[in-house]
Amino acid sequence: MQLLVALNKIIQGSFLRSMSISTINQIVTSGTNFALSIYLLGKMNLEIFGQFGVLQAISFVIAGFGNVVFLGQMVVNFPDVANNQRKRYAVSIFYLIANFAILFAIISAVLYSIYILLFSGTETLWLEILSIYLFSLGFLSKEFFCRLAYTMHRESRALRINITVTIALSISLYIVEVMNYSLEPFLIISCLGLSAMIGAAIGQFELQLPLEPNYTVMRESLRQVWVGGKWALVNDVFYSGRQQAHIFLTVLIAGSSGVAMINAAKMFVVPVLILTPSISQLYLVRLVALRKEYPLLLLYRGVIFSFVNVICVLIYGCILYLLFDQLLGLLPDNDYDDFGIYVLAWVLVALSMALRYGLESTQKALKRFKLLALINFPLTIISMLLVYFFLKEYGPYGAIFGLAISEMTLAILLGILITATLKSLKAPSL
Repeated sequence: MQLLVALNKIIQGSFLRSMSISTINQIVTSGTNFALSIYLLGKMNLEIFGQFGVLQAISFVIAGFGNVVFLGQMVVNFPDVANNQRKRYAVSIFYLIANFAILFAIISAVLYSIYILLFSGTETLWLEILSIYLFSLGFLSKEFFCRLAYTMHRESRALRINITVTIALSISLYIVEVMNYSLEPFLIISCLGLSAMIGAAIGQFELQLPLEPNYTVMRESLRQVWVGGKWALVNDVFYSGRQQAHIFLTVLIAGSSGVAMINAAKMFVVPVLILTPSISQLYLVRLVALRKEYPLLLLYRGVIFSFVNVICVLIYGCILYLLFDQLLGLLPDNDYDDFGIYVLAWVLVALSMALRYGLESTQKALKRFKLLALINFPLTIISMLLVYFFLKEYGPYGAIFGLAISEMTLAILLGILITATLKSLKAPSL
């Protein structure tokens, strides 16, 4: 009966409307990423494109720390905040993100100075550090307004923010083209960061937050987010290690060209790789509202959502198989040996992540961040070993298969955990 109730709620119009807007949102984001990758592949050789992929991976890892500590906690704590205090609470989170960015800038400057003193370094190193900073700050600022829009059930605002980012990025790349600047990886990362900042400015225009800082509220918000945030941060360190191991190990063992092949193949599954976590953010907002009164319904909805995710990825995989030759023709003329195997590996990663994200959302909604961290710790080590073994044995595409196996292992563990929780909630009290 609980399962039928959960399914009935999912097909209600309001949620379908939100899902439709979110899908359009991800079409915009995925289309932008795909078009950018095609453009860069046409302008860069595989070595430089691989360097861009490494720089982007580092940027996402750093931005991810601020994302899980502040934005993730904002979403799960929002239902516990009084309605008339929610905008003030959101503003306090925004200023905490700004302080995090300042701290990151100071640490980066110190580390850069030490590096210059100890080693000669490259003349572009400081530009690469600056680009990572711009990307991290821009990404976090843009994501803050997007996540807040989802939390406030104003998904159309998030769509307008991402459309603005796409337009700003297109204009910036056009300027780079007209000015005949060399397409260095740090320049593209900087363009992405500045475009995200413009999107954040539109987010403020859309949501009209009162940006006057209240230090008392900020201290209370910091205390509140740190309760679950410290474990979310530990979890994200392990998660990032697991997610990015294939990039960092590949660049060490196979070089930047190996990373380029991995990222070129990833383009073909970017829509589902982006859509799955983004829809999970939308669904997480609904799940946290059930935490106090309907934990059993929360778990049922999470399970249903996971399998809907998997079905969508399977459908996408079938369409990709039918259109693969035509899509392959969009790539510039380069050496793409065994490219189909790379894409197949990414489809398996997408399937595993689709299942994992839905199941993991239930644990985040229940604020089980410590448990997630404890699960992720051994899995990160296992993932790195798997990636290393498959990479040495089969080359760069083996690293992707190693990632897929680790993601599926986590999904299975989460499924076992949810099954045990369901049994405990159904069990009669003594």
